[in-house]
Amino acid sequence: MNELRGNVAIVTGASTPRGIGNEIAKRFARGNASLLLVAEATREQLDQTANVCRELGAERVQVLLSDLGDS
Repeated sequence: MNELRGNVAIVTGASTPRGIGNEIAKRFARGNASLLLVAEATREQLDQTANVCRELGAERVQVLLSDLGDS
């Protein structure tokens, strides 16, 4: 399943287990997309999601800690 290889997805709110952002990130990862995961969570939480996405097949994964609520 490589239908997203070569594409980049920016996913916000990706650190909450079983949250919508987390599930979207995993779906993109299964399609081999590259990901930028953004959340205001702890670094450990975001890194955990990033590791799962890598295991699922994400081409590349970057993480960014940021609060986008007031942007």
